[in-house]
Amino acid sequence: MLSNEIHFTFNPYWMSDLPHDERGELQRWLKVAGVNLNLCPGFDYDPTGKLITTRYYATDPEENPFIVDGKVQYEDQVREFSTTAHPPCVEQALKNWVGR
Repeated sequence: MLSNEIHFTFNPYWMSDLPHDERGELQRWLKVAGVNLNLCPGFDYDPTGKLITTRYYATDPEENPFIVDGKVQYEDQVREFSTTAHPPCVEQALKNWVGR
């Protein structure tokens, strides 16, 4: 991303702390955008450009996350997914971060 773009990082801890219904809504939003939830450890979001970016876990031959010495490995490439809107839980997080 260019340095003048605004983006926010949504990590697995934030996602797991969401209430069940909001987590489901977030997962549906990501799936509709094309994100593979099994390989996505978290994501960055640019609300201005409505762009989700992430680095997937690298995978082994069985398509499971690839682990070396107890550490999950990541792909070298950054994946980008366009979206048209974001769910209320993302909106609330954006408002919380901007207000700091």
